[in-house]
Amino acid sequence: MRCVAIILALSLGAQAMAIEDKELTLNLDFFDVAIGTDCWDLKDNAGEMDRLMAVAAHYGVDRILFRVSICGVVAYHSDVMYTADRSAFADRQGRMLDTGVGNIPSFIPRMALVMEDIDPLRECVEACHRYGMECWAWVTTWDSKYYAPPEEFFQRHPEYTWVSRDGSTHIEGVPCYAYPEVREYRLNQMRELVSEYDIDGIYLSMRSHSSWPYRGVHSQPVADSGARGYGYNAPVVAEYRRRYGIDPREVPYDSLEALRFVQLKAEFFKTWLADVHALTQASGVDLAMNTSLEAADPITAAWMHVPADDLAREHVVDELCIIGGAGMDMNRWRVLADGNLKTTTFTSIHSRPPGEYEKSRDAFRRGLREMLTNPTSDGACFHEFANVYYFSLWDEIAAAAR
Repeated sequence: MRCVAIILALSLGAQAMAIEDKELTLNLDFFDVAIGTDCWDLKDNAGEMDRLMAVAAHYGVDRILFRVSICGVVAYHSDVMYTADRSAFADRQGRMLDTGVGNIPSFIPRMALVMEDIDPLRECVEACHRYGMECWAWVTTWDSKYYAPPEEFFQRHPEYTWVSRDGSTHIEGVPCYAYPEVREYRLNQMRELVSEYDIDGIYLSMRSHSSWPYRGVHSQPVADSGARGYGYNAPVVAEYRRRYGIDPREVPYDSLEALRFVQLKAEFFKTWLADVHALTQASGVDLAMNTSLEAADPITAAWMHVPADDLAREHVVDELCIIGGAGMDMNRWRVLADGNLKTTTFTSIHSRPPGEYEKSRDAFRRGLREMLTNPTSDGACFHEFANVYYFSLWDEIAAAAR
């Protein structure tokens, strides 16, 4: 039995035995840790990774989600994707404060220096297994902008990214999975991860740093929001016209026909997910997908739509993770999957607004308690490792059971 469950049982006695064992996951956005100028020791990169994983295991963490995606480049040595190197960060020479992660003073090019010495994903996987934890590759699926240099795939092929209704603009770095070339390119990344690394699973994420319309302003779907105003790529338009006999570019944004357009884009993505699932099953690893409540519904989706109901009902993934707090009620998807689905939650422990660092401690404490008492989930994914590490929140894991 895992450490968290043991602590809970000791503190609550017989009552605790009715509470299911939970999987405690920390999301390791390694980029945030590596660039922190008072966080990472460049003199011994492999040893530093080993130390971090040893501490996490000691305090009862079950799984690490290692974020391989860095907004257009990747944090491992890849022959498929553009690897984080000095050229990717050439115009990021100034120091910055990572406001969401403890206001850590950070220097972005340090990531490239770490990459020149080690393969961070390989070191993390090996260290996790050394200390009895699982390590999953965490991959973002609509997030290929920001640090992507001109040589990166979607920078060279902007035609493969979501295009506006009038065809004049694209959402940079947001792939359209209706193109066979895009599906094959991203599938090749999945093949590389399962063949070259001893990972325990692939965790796919909808989180995106691209320049979505109304980002940071509001999240309601409107005429020119991402979900309804973009994604009018040729294969999507052609399939829509074949099915419904009309052009999706000519339907009102608030009509049933517009919702069908939102669903069709998600259907193409689901086709790719099914291919990934076949690959992971053949490789003996699991596949997870996350989404928010808003994105799971075509009516409320303002960016992409992730068809969570279909994923559960059709068993397209092994795990469904909902962004929205460790106490999220997951019964809807458990029922749709007839109980044959791992359900987890995704919860943030960032310090917001910057400077109010106790909010990270409070959020972690609250999230752990909600995870341990949520009868509808198998565990929670806490975002992110850097906050637990930087603020030394490890003792909260034990305190949550008291």
